Amino acid sequence: MSLHEFSLIDRFFAPLMGGDRIWLLDDGAVLPSSLTPGLTSGLTPDLTTGPDQQTVIATDTLIAGVHFRGRDPADRIAKKALRTNLSDLAAMGATPFGYLLNLSLPADITESWLASFSSGLAQDQKRFKVKLLGGDTTKVNGPLVITITVLGTVPAKMALARRKAQPGDRLYVSSTLGDSAVGLQVLEENFKAVPQDLKSHFIDRYQLPQPRLSLGQKLRGCAHAAIDISDGFLADLEHICKASDLSAWVQLSALPVSSFLQELLDCGNDQRKNQLLNLILNGGDDYELIFTAPPSESDHIAFLSQSLNLPITLVGHLGGYDSDEDKNRIHLLNEHNQSIGLHFKGYEHTW
Repeated sequence: MSLHEFSLIDRFFAPLMGGDRIWLLDDGAVLPSSLTPGLTSGLTPDLTTGPDQQTVIATDTLIAGVHFRGRDPADRIAKKALRTNLSDLAAMGATPFGYLLNLSLPADITESWLASFSSGLAQDQKRFKVKLLGGDTTKVNGPLVITITVLGTVPAKMALARRKAQPGDRLYVSSTLGDSAVGLQVLEENFKAVPQDLKSHFIDRYQLPQPRLSLGQKLRGCAHAAIDISDGFLADLEHICKASDLSAWVQLSALPVSSFLQELLDCGNDQRKNQLLNLILNGGDDYELIFTAPPSESDHIAFLSQSLNLPITLVGHLGGYDSDEDKNRIHLLNEHNQSIGLHFKGYEHTW
């Protein structure tokens, strides 16, 4: 059997959604306003939604050895699990209020591990203003599995989506790319030449992603489309292209990297530079936002970058295509605006 993640979803599960299958194209599902009061009626007053709000739901499963290292500190595992889910709400422009937690725990889990795990969640609950609303725990003869379902709100009909990009939109990305993927390589001791003073930065970016909630909320009414980067810059940009039926042109030299990663690029040989370029384009786990907006919003986006103290970089644009060969294609351009034939691919589960 050879099934790819997104074709599997489209073949077996998209039909189950009926007319609402469009939400499978996005980072979360937006409930119709008529359902929202019933969903939130049992919550405390500070968690309820008003009549002009819609509820956004997103869920992700993280497995030890696949999405995180089981031997990492338990509090950091907890934070990464919650933050990666909150990042989906950021990509929808939503404000989180709570989450459900399902844990499949191996037999060798300890009380001290659970204490550290819950402590990490408590710290991030306070930081991101969310509460645990329920969940389930089971014992498994296998790896640790964490499933979190996050709930948030968004003003009615203001949720960001992947499918609303327009021809001529400018393409932006928040912060920098590649640091998280390098962090995993550092932890796995695959990059032995990384100076010691850089290692902690890369490891933090891998273990402690920063969901761009404030940016996502401020992009409502400004951005046409958005997605968070989990599978890799190219893979997630392709989701926008396919959902919106457009192609993209990206200036390779414009892709933002941190000063830490730039230091590795400057001192690496050609083989190492190619490795790092692959991680920048496809390493994933950045949990930054890719978004599109019309040229008329460029000044406002510059203002957002300054007010949030968050780099936002213009990296390209979106447009139509003239042939099936160019359909939903991502064109990587060099400094002479010539297409570069790179064939790196982002992460996708395959059976």
